[in-house]
Amino acid sequence: MAEERKATEVLLDIEGEVKKMSQTMSSLMLAQTLSLDKLNKVYNYISNLEKEIEAEKKMLLGQAQEVNNPIQSPVTPPLEMETNPQGVRRTSRQPEAPSTDAPIVSQSGERKIPVIQRVTDKDAKDLFMADVRVMNEKKEIVARVRTNNVGKWQALLAPGKYDVHILKTDTATKTKIEAMQTVTIPNNTGTFTLPIAVIRPRD
Repeated sequence: MAEERKATEVLLDIEGEVKKMSQTMSSLMLAQTLSLDKLNKVYNYISNLEKEIEAEKKMLLGQAQEVNNPIQSPVTPPLEMETNPQGVRRTSRQPEAPSTDAPIVSQSGERKIPVIQRVTDKDAKDLFMADVRVMNEKKEIVARVRTNNVGKWQALLAPGKYDVHILKTDTATKTKIEAMQTVTIPNNTGTFTLPIAVIRPRD
């Protein structure tokens, strides 16, 4: 009988140890799960941060290129400003067309400067076919143009202060993004490049 009681006690001790080990393993597994979850959150945060930094670099690089290398492509004046066009007609047989770097004097004697600006969304993506309206200090529309395939609009403007309204409607979602900016055109002798305009969705 004594030997049977000893065997029973041994079995009870073993059972107790097994329970303790199970509890310890459960605690370790829980701690491991929590640690992995925290590591995943840190990894996702770092990944998103790197994407934001990369997007910011691209935006700053594009802006620097705009400042250092202004586009010298021909600038088409707005229709409402061309009541009586003058000068040489530009055709494929006349490569000696006037340079856009030279200020243009209208029929009324008003001196005009070629103006260029790039337009992007908040993700630094160029906006194509965005509507651009330029108004003078009298709130008169002096230019109505659209951005091209690289997000740039161009117009001939006399030196002075203007309000520029930019509007883009997504054809799929009908979401509208827009921006209003006040710009000052200096009395330059060549093409004037405005800083990049970043527009965001309406609230």
